[in-house]
Amino acid sequence: MLDTLKTSISFTKNLFTVGAFKETKPETVRAICSKLPKNKDITVVEFGLGHGNMTSHILNSITENSSLLSFEINQEFCKYVRENIKDNRLRVINDSALNFQKYIVDGIDNFIISIPFTFLKDKEAIALVKSCFDSLTETGVYSQVVYRDKTLLKAIGKRPYEKKIIKALINEKVFHVKNS
Repeated sequence: MLDTLKTSISFTKNLFTVGAFKETKPETVRAICSKLPKNKDITVVEFGLGHGNMTSHILNSITENSSLLSFEINQEFCKYVRENIKDNRLRVINDSALNFQKYIVDGIDNFIISIPFTFLKDKEAIALVKSCFDSLTETGVYSQVVYRDKTLLKAIGKRPYEKKIIKALINEKVFHVKNS
């Protein structure tokens, strides 16, 4: 309970960079991580680390030889996760998702994204999504949770996608887009 309160306070304090009042709901975390392959080594990129609830779920879902690069612009959140999640598969990167390509060496198998597009210009958000598709492996999957899907749908274009709506005070929409 104390951790939940501290997280809510921290999220509220940083609302204009975090874009949320609280951590992502467990049902949403399960839904967005549902396309992670469980039996092969993969590279996952996460945008929007927060206090690591989704990060922990990703780490619990991937193999021992997989890797996770988690991007977060909030320095306090990065510090919190580095202190509380000890896992050699995790690399916490205190930088904007817009700069992710500076850190990527090989193709990415999965993107798990929970950053708000409301704080990006449409042009930036669309360019970010498109660069994610360019970085995906042939069988890779782009997964994102959004509250408003207009910008994401523009970026996805004609690619087929799956969509799941998680009922909440403000509904969360989870999209999965396969690269192939």
